[in-house]
Order: sequence, then structure tokens, then C-alpha cells
Amino acid sequence: MARRRVAGILQLAVSQTGFALTLVWALLFVREWVRLGRFPADVAPHLALGFTGAMLFLFAWVWSLISSVGILLRSRKSGL
Repeated sequence: MARRRVAGILQLAVSQTGFALTLVWALLFVREWVRLGRFPADVAPHLALGFTGAMLFLFAWVWSLISSVGILLRSRKSGL
């Protein structure tokens, strides 16, 4: 809507990559839980994957928030 297609596509790509990494970590965790038959005491083997995914998703969310606020402020200045 604001004709910021490249930034929007990049934000979407980063957020979906982060979501996918977090989802993969969650699935690996659940698989280990089922395999052991109890809650795993050690979540560290793939924790970096989940953390990286969550940080990418958070980065994309903050980036889109900042972009949205900037677009809103510019539209108010121009009187649209």
C-alpha cells in the first residue's frame, strides 16, 4: 500500500526464515521428548537454532514496526 515492495518482501523473507528456524527447533525438541518418553533435561543441542530463529523473527517485526511508523509520520506531514 505504501509502495515499499522491496522492504516488505525482505521483511517477509526474514520473518518467515526466523519462524521456520524456530519451528524446526520446536519439532526437534518434541521429537526428542517423544523419543525419551519424558521432558528432555538438555535443550541445548538445537537451542541456537531456535534462538536464531526467534531473533530473526523479532528483528523483522521491529523493522516492520519502524517502517510502519515512518510511513505513518510521512503521510501525516504530507497531509494525505
